[in-house]
Amino acid sequence: MKKYLYRYLQYILMALTFILMTFWNYITPLWNDDEDWTRMSLSSILKSSIYDYFHSSAANFFHPNGRIFGQVISKLLVNIPLPIEALLNAGVFCFVAFLILKLTVKKGENELAVLLKYIFILLSIFLLTPCFSQIYLWRPGSGNYLWPMMIDLLFINAFLADRRGPVFFGLLIVLGFITGTTNENTVGGIVIVCVYYLLAKKVAKIKIGPVISLLIGYAVLLLSPGDALRAQENNPSFLKLSLFGKIETNLVPINNFIVDNLLYEILIFVVLLSFSLFVKQNKENVIESLVWFVAGILVWYVLTLSPGTPNEPQTYYGGFVLTMVANAKLFTLARNSDTTTKQICTTILIAMTFFTFVNVSNGFIDAWKTDRAIEQRNAEIIRKKNKGIKRIAVAPLSYYGRSKYAMFFWQFDLSTNPRIWQNQAVAHRFKIKEVYLKQ
Repeated sequence: MKKYLYRYLQYILMALTFILMTFWNYITPLWNDDEDWTRMSLSSILKSSIYDYFHSSAANFFHPNGRIFGQVISKLLVNIPLPIEALLNAGVFCFVAFLILKLTVKKGENELAVLLKYIFILLSIFLLTPCFSQIYLWRPGSGNYLWPMMIDLLFINAFLADRRGPVFFGLLIVLGFITGTTNENTVGGIVIVCVYYLLAKKVAKIKIGPVISLLIGYAVLLLSPGDALRAQENNPSFLKLSLFGKIETNLVPINNFIVDNLLYEILIFVVLLSFSLFVKQNKENVIESLVWFVAGILVWYVLTLSPGTPNEPQTYYGGFVLTMVANAKLFTLARNSDTTTKQICTTILIAMTFFTFVNVSNGFIDAWKTDRAIEQRNAEIIRKKNKGIKRIAVAPLSYYGRSKYAMFFWQFDLSTNPRIWQNQAVAHRFKIKEVYLKQ
């Protein structure tokens, strides 16, 4: 009976999370890139995303990149009905948490241990994600990071699955190629993890085929002509730097971001790893966790070679998920766990529960106030438009959220200059000539 009770509690927790994230997505308004992507047909979405891959700019489509899959999903999320978008995004959020759980549950763990591990994963996502609103609520962030992460985790789960047959193997090769095209730095970490499992002989040798397919997809992404042209146009001086010069330029902002936003993720791993070694926990599990953690760290620090912005929070999401898998692998409250390990894991879980409640409740209120302020401005624009005004001046928002749960954690308000891209995006959405902030 206890076994089924714990399983049902896990389902209830999953359902509650789905309801919360559906509502949160539903109340989150379109913002920045979202607004310029409105009123797009499926044909224009596909054409613009392919255009982004090959060219340095895409006319009216801002912030292009070579992630065709991510761009298509992002633009689709903007243009489908809001209730459907909210349900889909919340569903992917819950599925990602479930896929992480699948990767971390060890054989023989009882249902209570699995439930507590699932709670640990959810708390980690809500409390420690360095860019919550940008990944789980903002459509370009969800399309370019959350949805691709679902594909990445699906691939790893399938790669590790003990299944055979030509159909499954063929699908795994296709999935490997798609995974390779998902994200420039995250895929490198996935390659490291897959190579480890091959070398450790934890998967059949034949699965080198999907890894090769993964590498081919990764090459397609990295060789995007559009990304190369954009790097030359936006940051030509960086490309001229030596390897040491690039590291010197980007290392400090990367270190600062990690210390400011990911320190607790690292500290949890250090504590869990230390006690795992102290009590001589399963050696293979410790090594696996270390591989996932190192892969996540490398995903962050490869940004030293990126001509982009190393303090943009979304780019750290892939490494965050890999390190979270490492933490969840070490987190255990199974019956056969050492007493010291149980005490440490229980302490961590209780502390995370309290701080998640505090941070998420404050963050939700912060996001709610921000969303209402944006909607009030949108209503003002519509009123003036209905009066025949085509050049509209708007007041600053009545509230600006600053937590990572609100839209302004890494987004931009309108400018007094109507030619700035975010102003043009709003003008495009509401079909007016221009909009600008009152001085």
